[in-house]
Amino acid sequence: MIAAPCPAVFGLLSDTNRWDRLIGVTGSRYTYELLDPDDPTSRTRIGHARFNLVPQHFAEEGEYWAGTFLHGERRYRGGLSHFTRTGFLDLRCDPGNEPKTTRVRMSVGVEPVGFGWLLVPFLMLHMAILLRLYVRAAQRSLARHAELAADADAPPAVHARRALLATKAKSIASGPHTVPTPGLVERLERFARAPVDDGVRQRVVELLTDQADEAVTQIHPLEMAAAWRVDGRHTIEAFLHATRSGLTELEWQIDCPSCRVGAEAVPRLDAIRGRIHCDECNISYDVDFATNVHATFTVHPSIRKVERVVYCATSPFFRPHVHGYVTVPPGGSREVGPLPDGDIMLRARGTTRSLTVERRSTGGVAIVVDDAGITLADTPAPAQTLHVINRGTYPARLQIERAGWRSLRAHGGLICTIPGFTDLFGTDAPAAGLPLGIGRLAVLFTDLVGSVDLYNKVGDARAFALVQEHWRDATAAINARNGAVIKTLGDGVFASFTELGDAVAAAIEI
Repeated sequence: MIAAPCPAVFGLLSDTNRWDRLIGVTGSRYTYELLDPDDPTSRTRIGHARFNLVPQHFAEEGEYWAGTFLHGERRYRGGLSHFTRTGFLDLRCDPGNEPKTTRVRMSVGVEPVGFGWLLVPFLMLHMAILLRLYVRAAQRSLARHAELAADADAPPAVHARRALLATKAKSIASGPHTVPTPGLVERLERFARAPVDDGVRQRVVELLTDQADEAVTQIHPLEMAAAWRVDGRHTIEAFLHATRSGLTELEWQIDCPSCRVGAEAVPRLDAIRGRIHCDECNISYDVDFATNVHATFTVHPSIRKVERVVYCATSPFFRPHVHGYVTVPPGGSREVGPLPDGDIMLRARGTTRSLTVERRSTGGVAIVVDDAGITLADTPAPAQTLHVINRGTYPARLQIERAGWRSLRAHGGLICTIPGFTDLFGTDAPAAGLPLGIGRLAVLFTDLVGSVDLYNKVGDARAFALVQEHWRDATAAINARNGAVIKTLGDGVFASFTELGDAVAAAIEI
């Protein structure tokens, strides 16, 4: 029993990336293979790593349902496969009898072969000790979760991330913590002079100095703002000034529009290519700056030398929008649940087949999967349940996603309207001639009527002072309405907004 809400407990303990790091597996490198040449749905991610100096090559398989269960398997292919066929992690969670408590059943194991049977007693003892230490560390990390006003509809991974941010406890659950270098002091002094909200500034400093390495390797400012309950735009500006002060580095991540996972990351906008290939989905797509590209921040390597290492790419922690993935054999059927609130998207792994279902109630969903695609079935399904009928030739490997939920990301369209970005990084621009989609922005121009006559009447110095006064007033109105001044033009101002209503409101105020 753990004294914390079920979503946070499940979100933390289902992070297979965290568990693999703990047991001593090295970071994984991934390729993709078609396991069965006759089955187009068998394209699978193959990991390559080491465990106690023994190389291991494995297919990551299993099933998952957010907040309820996870069964993750590594099916070994060479190296470690001489000792064991599979290794697994099994997790079951459900709310306890008391409010904000969770009943947990978590187990790990292996399927040994050959001489592997001689190693089983030692391996199981090692795993049992680590498992108990891990769960107890998770209990300590989640101790303050009751104080958080987390979004009840958020995925478990989001609950877990906010719970970890609420504690400075250093444990095997939160991961290693690299000690900051002495050079931090000078950069903090520089950051202290930046025009940043004091409350947000303090939060940023605490994050960069006190949190575990993994929390500072890829920072999403809007996620931080939600966890800290502060203004998102102020938080983005704070990280931009932290970058100018040498505390962080700015990086641009390009997400795949299909799987919503980062397909590429670059340090500058001019390094973005117009077309990107996603290995996970095996598709290429045009980059849309407003929706596919977003800003992330990493602690500067001269402050803390942290490595961005992936131990298990299949971890649900990396894909909070995925509510579950299950497999249904040919000719079989299955019911799983409960479904998340709102619309869902169903994808058949290894294919381009997908179906979006609009859910406006707590009713169930029944679908038929065949070689042609995914369709809604006439068969009724129990409330909040997904009923799957597989009439295809191959196993149906389904992924169920929250269609309407989006991670909090500082996308390109938003960054362009942050004053700190235009002031501090105005020279960072896409490569000349690169056709990047920018989505939809509202632009505003101001113009002082009769300014030429004004200069002739009162003189250049007095007239220019009045023009500057207009710039200050207009800038204040634009900033207050979530806009950004791109530049001044003669006696006017040119600004951009993500929302048309904000542009109109700023215009009226000016």
